Amino acid sequence: MLKTSIKTFPAGYQQLQYIQSDGSAYMDPGVKFGSDIDFEIKLSCEGMTSSSTEYGIFGAYEWVYPSSGSKYIKSLYVSINNVGGGMGLDRFTLWLHYGDITTETWSVTLPKSEVHTLALKNKVVYLNGEEVHTFTQDITMNTNGYIFAVNGAGSLMYKAGATIHYLKLWKAGKLVGEYYPMRRSSDSGIGFYDSSKPENPFVGSADPTQTFTAGPNVGANTVRKIYTKYNGEMVTVKKMYTTSGGHKDNPVLIFESEE
Repeated sequence: MLKTSIKTFPAGYQQLQYIQSDGSAYMDPGVKFGSDIDFEIKLSCEGMTSSSTEYGIFGAYEWVYPSSGSKYIKSLYVSINNVGGGMGLDRFTLWLHYGDITTETWSVTLPKSEVHTLALKNKVVYLNGEEVHTFTQDITMNTNGYIFAVNGAGSLMYKAGATIHYLKLWKAGKLVGEYYPMRRSSDSGIGFYDSSKPENPFVGSADPTQTFTAGPNVGANTVRKIYTKYNGEMVTVKKMYTTSGGHKDNPVLIFESEE
């Protein structure tokens, strides 16, 4: 058995396994993107139908108009496309766009039904805990990164119907966002609880007319595939459930790995 502690939250909030946008709801956490941004996100394409459309998971880009020469784009955003199309019904392509003047991209084809963790740390890309790519450029932008969409020079672009299980953002080495899917008891609002801002933690839809879809409560049994590391090796989780661990305020998340 693999054991790890669950992050605890104050009364009035119910942690969810994930939240999903139908392609209309998005968030603006107020963090400007650039090469000083590191992130870690756990995501999937749960519930998405077949589509070749590009969907923005989070991030930003902006256009630069130099005094001479052609305009160019600065970018740091994560997107997906080819969901269930072209490569089999259980596949999608995950993209990371990164660059200044010349945009670099990294992509990979992944199983649609599985949960994946993507991280960027000091320009190094990690997928499910393994180093897969390194970017070389520096980016300076004055544009907030959106979640469940891309902020395209002030325009709402590539709104996504994907699923996010958590997202963490660091800027210049400082944690500026730690987002966990949550239901707020006071109004049943669905959004993220930002543990880095306990004085004002709830982040909901930037458009109050649009809402997110809630996943199961944390603690509900699941057999969906999740990757984690154990003794330095990647393993696929077979079962996930919670136990009180001897105290109601100190739950423990139990992983049983596949043999």
